[in-house]
Amino acid sequence: MDKLNRSYLFTLLLSVILVGIIMLNAWSFVSGPVNHDKSLQRNNLNKTAVLYSISSPVYVHRSAYDTVMNVAKGTDKKGTEIYFFFNDSHLLITSLNAADFDFDTAIKKASEAVTLDNATATVGYFHAKPVYVVSDKTTEIVLSMVDFSVLINVRME
Repeated sequence: MDKLNRSYLFTLLLSVILVGIIMLNAWSFVSGPVNHDKSLQRNNLNKTAVLYSISSPVYVHRSAYDTVMNVAKGTDKKGTEIYFFFNDSHLLITSLNAADFDFDTAIKKASEAVTLDNATATVGYFHAKPVYVVSDKTTEIVLSMVDFSVLINVRME
């Protein structure tokens, strides 16, 4: 009887190990591409920051409305906090002083156009211009930085 119990325990142990290996493979299959994309973003950000002497770069957003543009925040040579926009070829398209952004007004104007719940605002890029991107769980609104007019209203159901 003791031999039979050991046999069942050994089979149970092998089953647990097999399930663990299957779960590990499933996890790496799902997270592998995501980790690769994050690594590419980090490399693009660091290369661009070094090329244009931007210190303390922090990746903010990947804007892909009409062109793919990376948005990051950092400090320029003068010590001014900036948002900078660059493509995947490390070409700096433009940079703007972070103090010039009015995210509260962007959220207010977007809320006037559509009912938003716990909206947040960030920076994007649309039609060769920086824009505000205001979003909540179900809606994303792109606003002009000049007059806060609505450029795109996307509802995600």
